[in-house]
Amino acid sequence: MTVVLGTQAALLNPTTTYTRSIRPIGAGRRALTGALVSFYAAMKWTWSVKWSGVSSSDRDLIMAELDTQAHLAWTPPEGTAFTVRVNSASWTPTPNGESCYDVSTELEEV
Repeated sequence: MTVVLGTQAALLNPTTTYTRSIRPIGAGRRALTGALVSFYAAMKWTWSVKWSGVSSSDRDLIMAELDTQAHLAWTPPEGTAFTVRVNSASWTPTPNGESCYDVSTELEEV
């Protein structure tokens, strides 16, 4: 798995598995009968990614890349490259080690 910023600065590979899901993009409105009519324009992939047990310097590197507010190139193990945006990113200290952190992010296909 590789996350690459537009400047081609590669991040560390996530150390744990990730979750991939699909989200419909579209709109809906009510008919005169009250029935919901949905219009789907596209389906977009989303990923929940986590790096576990990283050092404070690696945490800062990952967060700096995720905080740039630029589109990222994301290549999951399936091998297809996607352009994604960061919906959220956070880090927490791990309870089992000094100066170890877990970094999590939510990515959405652009």
